[in-house]
Amino acid sequence: MTDAPRPGRAAPPRMLTVALSLGGFTSAFVYVTPVPLQALLPELFETTRAETAWVMTAALVTAVIVTPIAGRLGDLYGRRCVLLALIAILITGSVLAAASSSIFMLIAARFLQGCIAGAVPLGVSIINELRTGSQRARDIAIVSSSLGVGAAMGLPASVLLTEGFGWRSAFLAAAAVGAITLLLILWQAPRDTPTTPARFDVLGAIGLTLGISLLMTALAGGPLWGWGSAGFLGLVALGLAVLAPWCWYELRTASPLLDLRLAAKPTTLLTNLACVGSGFALLGSNVTLPQVLELPIGVGMGLEPLPTSFIIMLSGVAQIAVAPFAAAIAERTSPKTVLIAGLLACIAAFGLALIGTQPWHLVIVHILIGMGIGLSYSVTPLLILRHSPLTQGAEVMGINAVFRGIGTAGATAVIGSVLAADIIAVNGVHAPTTRAFATSHLIVIVVLAAATALSLLLPREPKPIRRG
Repeated sequence: MTDAPRPGRAAPPRMLTVALSLGGFTSAFVYVTPVPLQALLPELFETTRAETAWVMTAALVTAVIVTPIAGRLGDLYGRRCVLLALIAILITGSVLAAASSSIFMLIAARFLQGCIAGAVPLGVSIINELRTGSQRARDIAIVSSSLGVGAAMGLPASVLLTEGFGWRSAFLAAAAVGAITLLLILWQAPRDTPTTPARFDVLGAIGLTLGISLLMTALAGGPLWGWGSAGFLGLVALGLAVLAPWCWYELRTASPLLDLRLAAKPTTLLTNLACVGSGFALLGSNVTLPQVLELPIGVGMGLEPLPTSFIIMLSGVAQIAVAPFAAAIAERTSPKTVLIAGLLACIAAFGLALIGTQPWHLVIVHILIGMGIGLSYSVTPLLILRHSPLTQGAEVMGINAVFRGIGTAGATAVIGSVLAADIIAVNGVHAPTTRAFATSHLIVIVVLAAATALSLLLPREPKPIRRG
């Protein structure tokens, strides 16, 4: 990364990092908002669980598609402008979700809400362009880790809002946070100009949207149809059939939507693959651990929602605590070392979750997960951006977000299937068995171990390249 901002840019305001971090927080908060509603939605809208599952899936599908496209648009036409547009779409989607009178209206609103996922790549690239030296590394770490903080804090906040003020209040809260973020960005983010003199690849955007949509639909439907069903295998085949020629086209067009050669550089590729593991762990913790805390004695710990919420929040507190120091530690050691330390902390957390039988065990688990996610998310941009031209900062971070999204989608499908396949009735409540939770945690550990192995292949101190 360069040591000076791009010529002609004014000094960035002091509150800019706060404003951009709030965008990342909102992105994760929006995703976890419907988690407490999943059991209520079939009754609220008089529909099936197969349809209500799309309330979660819709935002994830949009996120994986929009994030790389938004990154490229930001590099071409201005990151502040694109970020403001994404926040405006979020606010619109949140208001529509709160006003939903049918499950289809709610799903449509969730598609709109998912657009905010582009906030973190755009925010990181804005910081990368405007900040200098150690302050740049620190602020990038804070903005990047805001995604994990939003997931950790957003889930208990959504639970408390839903129980206290009704299910619509959580979506109204998302709209309110979005409005505050919009005003802060307008106030703090300097106007920018296009950094890349090129055209937008419309054909590439269409191909990516179609291919990813098919694959994400397959992942969403796999637990319902069966992983060997014709529907699942057919959608996977169609998705790959679209993405194969899309890759061929992107490698040959003069102005591609995504620079696949840049994404295939060893350091960038290995870092992105490791992010699949951290994304898998983050979602895995959000799916399994709250259930372990709240379900009746016999399969869980029988805690009430309020103490459960405070325990979950500890993960967010831990991430806030470690993020400012992650960049400094990376400077003294290496980003690779910090990334591996974060993944190992997550492995230790899920290992303890396997044997933990008391609430205080889960307190330690959440603190370790918060530290692990905070460390790994904080240094990921430092590894990627030092090997990328300044003019493609949002694009490469958008690609990174896609890999994180793959991890999140994979965890949703795989862990959801494991938990749904092994159910027991306890005190009239149908819940996953302890065996199902143990299997889920083992799967997360295996994925994290693979991510750690890939991280070990990273060069310890990669040399920065000249930034264009």
